Amino acid sequence: GSEVPVSNKGNLREWDESSPYHKNRPRRGPRGGGSSRLGLVERPIEWHNVPDIEAITINSFAPMGAQNKEYLHVCRAVIQAISGAFPEVTRVKHGVVQWGVRKGDKTGCKVTLKGAQAYDFLDKLITLVLPKIKDWPGIAATTGDSAGNLAFGMKPDWMAYFPEIEFNYDMYPARLMPGCDIFIKTTGTSDRQGRLLLEALGLPFYGKARH
Repeated sequence: GSEVPVSNKGNLREWDESSPYHKNRPRRGPRGGGSSRLGLVERPIEWHNVPDIEAITINSFAPMGAQNKEYLHVCRAVIQAISGAFPEVTRVKHGVVQWGVRKGDKTGCKVTLKGAQAYDFLDKLITLVLPKIKDWPGIAATTGDSAGNLAFGMKPDWMAYFPEIEFNYDMYPARLMPGCDIFIKTTGTSDRQGRLLLEALGLPFYGKARH
């Protein structure tokens, strides 16, 4: 019988060696600019490249801070308390009429932790904070940027579970308490590798993963 043709669409392409400059060059990407196949290529895990935490960024958005500086002060105090590092103030890139926010207004803060600081924060989050959140299902398995980095949010009500806030709760007015988003950057080369690392560290995931 006749052979079934095999499509190479979306695969990495070899150079045809029609030019001496093609020798030893890495394979080319698939044809077409819209292919997502490259996002699925992951580096095999060996003993020398086990995924690791590269950095953790904690970002808090307090849009009311543009009108009332108390929101911004509490936002910075909370993020500094839970991270142990001094956060930088962030400015909004685009105005939002509904919130009365104009481009360039100070509306939050963020801090990036690396090394031991990042692991200490993650350990505290997994051991002391997340277990106190009632009916928290975990992180959606679909979370990720296809490059091993994952993110999830913390609601304002949950921030009180951080020991630094819990033991000094009167210092942080509940009505001004911000939430935050936590971005975890790993050295993994796919979302699957990022999940494997975070699951091993104790973070639960729920649902079906895309890849």
